[in-house]
Amino acid sequence: MPELPEVEVVRRGLADHVVGRRIVDVSVTGLRTARRQPGGATEIEDRLRGRTVTGARRRGKYLWLTLDAGDAADADCLLVHLGMSGQMLVTGAGAPPVRHLHARAILDDDTEL
Repeated sequence: MPELPEVEVVRRGLADHVVGRRIVDVSVTGLRTARRQPGGATEIEDRLRGRTVTGARRRGKYLWLTLDAGDAADADCLLVHLGMSGQMLVTGAGAPPVRHLHARAILDDDTEL
């Protein structure tokens, strides 16, 4: 399980690469990825699409990607826990999917998260 220093390293990397970027498209493929979202994967995809990442924060071992309000009434955040061996990778457009990929977001600069 990633410990606190590793989670902070991930947060810093995300801050450098995704803050200020708009989410163009999202696909959630992991069965457990949306288990706590009442509307499931479709709702997560709909709520993230078109939003801009405004910050990358950490609270304990949780990563918080804050998002602008976009067309919604209020701003949102994407809450991520890396679990036992989770990763958040920033790759170039069209990179082959990695093993155990649960979600992919395409950003406005053609990078993928």
